[in-house]
Amino acid sequence: MKTEQSGTMSLLCIHGNHSSRRSARAVVLALLLGASVTSAGVVLGDEPRLSRDQAIEQVREHTDGRILGVDTRNEDYFRIRVLVREGEVRVYEVDRRSGAVRH
Repeated sequence: MKTEQSGTMSLLCIHGNHSSRRSARAVVLALLLGASVTSAGVVLGDEPRLSRDQAIEQVREHTDGRILGVDTRNEDYFRIRVLVREGEVRVYEVDRRSGAVRH
């Protein structure tokens, strides 16, 4: 194998028989497949996240109130407005990963 430089690009030239070209192709294919598996593992390995409905259910269990609205703009938590029995509006935050409810 030898490397030739042309301007800012480097080219790897493989000289030899078909088996060395086949080996080089196998290496490139293995690298590409490895990168695909690794990136898929990152996506699949993410922690499960609560859905909007699950977050609402978490707050209902804590308050027994009427859900007025859900703000889903934050990536880390849901903000849920609740009308509680005492007649006041409270805002709860539900962590999207753990399901923890904060008031």
